[in-house]
Amino acid sequence: YKNWIANDLGLKNLPLLGDLFLLAPFIAALMLVWLVDYPFHRAMRVRMSQDAALAGRGALPYWSRREYIAFNTRHHLLFILVPVSLIILCADSLSLYVYPLLHDWRGRDVFLSVSLLLAVSGVFLLAPVLIVRIWKTSPLPSGPLRDQLETMCHRMGVRCRDILIWRSGGVLANAGAMGLIGSVRYLLLSDALLNEMPVENIRAVFAHEIGHIRSRHIPYFLLFAIASITLCLAAVWGAE
Repeated sequence: YKNWIANDLGLKNLPLLGDLFLLAPFIAALMLVWLVDYPFHRAMRVRMSQDAALAGRGALPYWSRREYIAFNTRHHLLFILVPVSLIILCADSLSLYVYPLLHDWRGRDVFLSVSLLLAVSGVFLLAPVLIVRIWKTSPLPSGPLRDQLETMCHRMGVRCRDILIWRSGGVLANAGAMGLIGSVRYLLLSDALLNEMPVENIRAVFAHEIGHIRSRHIPYFLLFAIASITLCLAAVWGAE
């Protein structure tokens, strides 16, 4: 299959496209899994909705098949595929177009490695800007809750570009923090969490996300990811 893509389709010397074709069967299988899984997801949500209605909490929303596939595609596929594709595009471009130009330079391997490391770092730095657009998000409206959350950020010395509502159709109750520096950092609260939790609990969840930033968990994850990607690419280049 790899030889067919590289030679028969003529994608060997084109950046990224060959890799996307290689992933196509996996992506198709993933879509099939979600299609098969949807009836079970819907049955579970319907049962939860019935239990909630009997308890007097009101019926819970659930996705249509199309919404379920779209949500999983955005959050479990594009969330990873877009940043990784940018990294692969940079790596392929360096290997195909830059590396041959430096064939007489003894330091070209070091130059290529440093350039790739800078590209990976740049993608991870800007990834939150992409992700909040891949996911459905919108700014948390002005009001008492936003004022309280912004006060918490100021008191804890945490800067962020925006506090966003994570749109899930009322199904997902979750929160998140992303971004290495304040200018590209976002704090997310899902719609279900905002709709179903009292303000005190929302503030507690928000404080937990601030704790991730204060404890520098994101830089640790970034270093681990860069090391893993670098080792994988080194193994691929070594095999070639």
